Amino acid sequence: MRRLWPVTTAILAVAFALPAGALAASQGAQSAGADALIKQLRAREAALNAAGSYQASRVIDANGQAWLVLEGADRAIATNLRAAAEPYPDGTVTIYRWSAGGWRLQAALRGWFGPIGGCCGISAVSLTGSQDPDFALTGGGAADTNWLAIVSDAGGHWHAAPFDYGYSDTTVVNGVPARGGVSTEVDASSAAGGPTTSLYETYQDGAFQPAAPPGRSPPCGAADLQSAAGDAQLEVFEFTKFACADGWAMAIGSGAGYSGPVVGLFEADGTNWRSVEVDNGASLGSDPGVYDIPLSLLRRLTGGFGSSVTPALASAQLIAARAMTGYLYVNGVITADGADWYVKETATGSAEAPGAEAEIYRWSGSAWVLQSRVDDLPNSLNYFRAISGGWFEAVNVPGTNDPGFRMQGPNSLSAAVLTNAGGSWHVAG
Repeated sequence: MRRLWPVTTAILAVAFALPAGALAASQGAQSAGADALIKQLRAREAALNAAGSYQASRVIDANGQAWLVLEGADRAIATNLRAAAEPYPDGTVTIYRWSAGGWRLQAALRGWFGPIGGCCGISAVSLTGSQDPDFALTGGGAADTNWLAIVSDAGGHWHAAPFDYGYSDTTVVNGVPARGGVSTEVDASSAAGGPTTSLYETYQDGAFQPAAPPGRSPPCGAADLQSAAGDAQLEVFEFTKFACADGWAMAIGSGAGYSGPVVGLFEADGTNWRSVEVDNGASLGSDPGVYDIPLSLLRRLTGGFGSSVTPALASAQLIAARAMTGYLYVNGVITADGADWYVKETATGSAEAPGAEAEIYRWSGSAWVLQSRVDDLPNSLNYFRAISGGWFEAVNVPGTNDPGFRMQGPNSLSAAVLTNAGGSWHVAG
């Protein structure tokens, strides 16, 4: 098997003798050495069938020292058969510092850095407080996506700095360095129409974590959020509990036309609140994948809301996925006959032969309990194949006291249903 990233003595020995007594290497020697290393990287990527999946910094002068950073894919992207679920392979980042007339390897980091090449480059930033520069790696890129990873030696060793983003820590976010931190963004539809939300993060306790955005924050009160949720004239909502932090707010209460609790999610827009979502809260577990609010912050904001939101929040652990990869799954808690249910689907197969499997859960009062798994769903029950999106709703099925679940949506005409009529969960038509 071919070794990936063979850091050989040939690479490390790219050095250029200078006249004795020279206090600094000439720019010409640094540039020539950098060109030699980049040439080796280019040859390596071509041999891996990943030509073009690499990038290199310019020679970076920071804090009186010269640095060079290279980034390359660890395998051919063309062999990634599960492109929809794992869009990019892991890569290797190598960091060099100019010393004693040559480029000396400081670290070789293997991990997930998002797409490599195409755009946008590698630059030095100062975000973690480290004496050495941090390096911002940006790749891929589109009008609504800037894949960003930060490499740093904060804490005494070089590593990809983690971000609290989405459902868990990740090494890649959609974001840009800004004002001493990182401004992240989530565009759930990957289109200009959004919904697009943002979050400001700073380096705290070894990771980039949510922080209050620079500037004045909007006032945090029930009346402020009620006004943002309604039309500022009619009293449509009455929030009884609320919380605000790090540019986000949540509230719970009642509202005209709602039979149960109303949950509102709000994003700071300058000194005002912007309503992001106001509904019954059944899909709270999907919010970290749809909006730029990490699960940790979502839990903190809803900590005083009581047990009514607990099942929805707990559904997050069922569908949690690494940020910016995989399919976005958006379905909520289904209440039927006094019980709470959740149907989770997972994409299977490949782009050429897509499929899905379902897991049916019932809320025990403290946790989601798996009832059954159903494989090989027909397209009419496949959330990922539903035209214009879809969602599950409970339906009555003869022969069982438990509800069945049918895919609903703008173009759903199928009678297929998930049911346990007869004693085991299956697809009935």
